[in-house]
Parts: sequence; C-alpha cells; structure tokens
Amino acid sequence: MIMAKNSTAGRASASSIRLPRSTTERIVALFVIAVGLFALWPLNHFSRGNDPCEVAEKNDLNNVDSKLPKIIHHQWRTDPITEEPHRSWYLKKLALFPDHQHIIWTDDKIRRFLQEKHAWFLPQFDGYKQNISRVDAARYFILYEYGGLYMDMDYEPLVNFWAQLPDDKPAVVQSPFYCFEQTQNSFMSSPAKHPFWNVLIQVLMQPERANSRNPLYAAGPQALDEAVVSFFGGAYILPCENWNRANLMSSFHFLRHLSPCVSYFIRPCGNIHDNKCQYGIHHGASVYASV
Repeated sequence: MIMAKNSTAGRASASSIRLPRSTTERIVALFVIAVGLFALWPLNHFSRGNDPCEVAEKNDLNNVDSKLPKIIHHQWRTDPITEEPHRSWYLKKLALFPDHQHIIWTDDKIRRFLQEKHAWFLPQFDGYKQNISRVDAARYFILYEYGGLYMDMDYEPLVNFWAQLPDDKPAVVQSPFYCFEQTQNSFMSSPAKHPFWNVLIQVLMQPERANSRNPLYAAGPQALDEAVVSFFGGAYILPCENWNRANLMSSFHFLRHLSPCVSYFIRPCGNIHDNKCQYGIHHGASVYASV
C-alpha cells in the first residue's frame, strides 16, 4: 500500500512540472526574446564593429585642391523653398558651402532640361509609373551634364566635406539598409561627362526596369547598384558610418516601423544622434514617397 501511494504521488508531482514546452509556447518565447533584443540593441553599435573615426581616417582623401565642379544640385517641388524643416536644411547647405553654385531642380525645370539636352529619353521619362522614378532618373542626367554634388533636400550637412569627395570619379553613398540596396542615390558626386553615367543610363533602359512599378528597381538605388557593379572603372563608395547613418529610432525601430528584414542588426552604421565623425545626416523625410 505504501508503495502504491508513493507511485501515485510521483505521477502527480511529475504532471505538475511541465518541462517540455509546446510549439506555440516556444514560438512566443522566441518572439519575446527577439523583440527584446531589437528594442535593447545598443544604439551606438556600428556595422561589423567599425568605429566611425577609424573609417573616416582610412577613407580620408583630404582633397583640398579638388577639381570637382563647385555645383550643388537639389530637387524640390518649388523654388524658393518655404516648407520646414527642409528650408532650414537648405539654408544650412548655403551657409556651409557659400562658394558653390546651388541649383534647385523643380519638376518643370527638370523637364525643360531633358527636352533641351536629352529629348530622346522623354518617352521613357513620361512612361514611368511613379513620379519618384522620374525624379531619380533626372539626377543621373544632371550629374552627367554638369557634374558636382547632388544631395537630397532632407540631407543635412554637418561640416564642409568637399575635400572628402573624389574629383576623378563618381562617389555614391553606402546604404545602411543592406537587404534593400547596397548604395543610395540620395547623395552622389561626379566630374561632368563621366562615362559611369552612360552605364547607368543603359541600366535604366532595360525594358523590365522601364515598366516596373517598383521605384527602387526602376530608377532608384537598385539600378544604381547594378551600374556600380557593371562599371569597369569603379565608383567611390562613401561609408555609411560617416555619411549615411540610418535614423533607426524614427525609421527602423520596431515601435515605429517593422522592417521586412534584419538590416537593423546587419548594418546599422551607427547612432544618427551621435555626431562622432559624422559628416551629414540623411533624415529620411521621404519627400517624394507619396507621389
């Protein structure tokens, strides 16, 4: 009788301790852990452990006698710019680069430019499914024709970085959103008439891109990526640690926007709010995203 009682008690004790978890419980636990890691990931973490000042020193051009044309191109709906905070960012560009020619390209001005210089491209230009693709494509023709620097209106320079731009080849900024694109067309510089842009224009002419509804693929960063890979002479890549840190707290933090990939962990490029060896901030205001 005593042995029977002990056996029953043992079975009762074992049933009260649920060591193995169900599949659902395991999934929930993993989700909670993942969300916790995502929320608490150190905001000063840099991709592959790169310190931004070490990256800057390694890529220091110190091109004080740069022959890059002193032209800075901007795109906006209207000229003059009256909307904030874009007006403040534009005024900051004027203050940091007072010796440069600043050109504001409105949609009307872009169309007149293409009509005069590259009218053959207008059928494809007009055929794009979204206006952002027309805006993207125009940047490449502008830099080919005039050279200089293109900056998105929501890019805020922190210093005069002209000496850090190459004057013998195009430079494009590295993207922090690694799973979408390798580079971005939000910040690009180039000598005038450089053959790199001919390669990129050939990429744009691919029928599948011309008819695509995906702006990244049609004329955006993914088209730029293909040209960077295809161009034999290469292009200078501006490291995202110094030029293009992601605004993770506003754009990719899980409370604001769930990214379809884990680029937050793959290439965060640093804390956008820490100005350590940071030349400029791309605020990601998505000026043309809704048009």
